[in-house]
Amino acid sequence: MIRRITSALAVTLAAFGLVVAAAMPASAATNRMMSVWGNVHIQDYETFAANEHCYSSLNTNRTANPAYPIEIEWIRTCGGEIRAELHMQGQVLSNNYLFVFGTVLFFEGTSTSTSDLDGSKSFTLYVAPGTSSPLNLTVWNTDEGDCDCAWYKLRVGNYSP
Repeated sequence: MIRRITSALAVTLAAFGLVVAAAMPASAATNRMMSVWGNVHIQDYETFAANEHCYSSLNTNRTANPAYPIEIEWIRTCGGEIRAELHMQGQVLSNNYLFVFGTVLFFEGTSTSTSDLDGSKSFTLYVAPGTSSPLNLTVWNTDEGDCDCAWYKLRVGNYSP
């Protein structure tokens, strides 16, 4: 009886151009494991000497749920004057996708503790459950216009913990 009344109400509302959406149960998001792995190659351009090249690898796993996003900070230095920083967050969505976003910062100065920000790049990425996606980023020293840069070649995975 209630089903017939609901159907009749839906037909009546549709006649007036109103749409009735069926109530769909929301998918329950669960804990997810965000895996991040790969490497960074930092180049310190030198005018009168050989360029310096520094390499570093990252391999980390963090568990998140919808109420508690993941935060990853990865800081690497090169040549005594360059610091590259990766700041990343991962948020579990209601469909268990991971929404990953963040910024890469590039500092160059007289030491690796400089506050002279010379380049930055923001990024976003959606990662489906049970998969991984590439995250390739290049951040340049755009302030001095030379060939100092950091190349990130990463993968971000979304797995059951």
